[in-house]
Amino acid sequence: MKDNGMLIHSVRQSYSPLSVYKSFVKMALSILPYEYMSNFCSTLDWLQEKSDVDSNYDMKGYEWIIERFVPGPRPLSLTVHGFIRNNDLTEVPFYQFVLEFGNYIYQIAVPCKSKDSKLGISKKKIAIYTMPHKVDLPDFKFGKIETNFKFLNNPNKIKGEKLDVFMSYEKCEIYEGNGKKIDDILKEEGINLNQRLKFKSNNQKQI
Repeated sequence: MKDNGMLIHSVRQSYSPLSVYKSFVKMALSILPYEYMSNFCSTLDWLQEKSDVDSNYDMKGYEWIIERFVPGPRPLSLTVHGFIRNNDLTEVPFYQFVLEFGNYIYQIAVPCKSKDSKLGISKKKIAIYTMPHKVDLPDFKFGKIETNFKFLNNPNKIKGEKLDVFMSYEKCEIYEGNGKKIDDILKEEGINLNQRLKFKSNNQKQI
């Protein structure tokens, strides 16, 4: 613990960066108006490939994500946005997608070869701008927004990636424990953890 906060060291579960990017693309296409879908035929075929390692489609320049961390007690509700370019003379991707929830905002450009062919996207000359948000206003009270640009073009699994999470607090009380077990302390508070976990497990099975 330091600076009115607690730093938690953890490890991410194994994941494929390219599979993560494809998941965002699928979400983006799920909210796309039907009349625009014909522009994404190659994108749909790319998503349905059996192998991410041996691909028949070159999506270089697209496989990135802008990740923004917004401090505060979960300041963002679950929201999605789709932005379609209305002027082909503007040098931005035809379709961009933004997902926000909890403390994070994610932004991607969705592959659209038919509309982005003049942008030189394979040469990484495309202009990328962070979408403006209300958390960028000067009166946002929870602190500075952290913005990271990440490439997700690796089709291989990443294992053992370290993840540090810092949680701040206004007040801290030290609990000595008195030699009691956690289960006994929970019972004193009227909390039956085993019953709650069993109820959750049964609900998951029903779903």
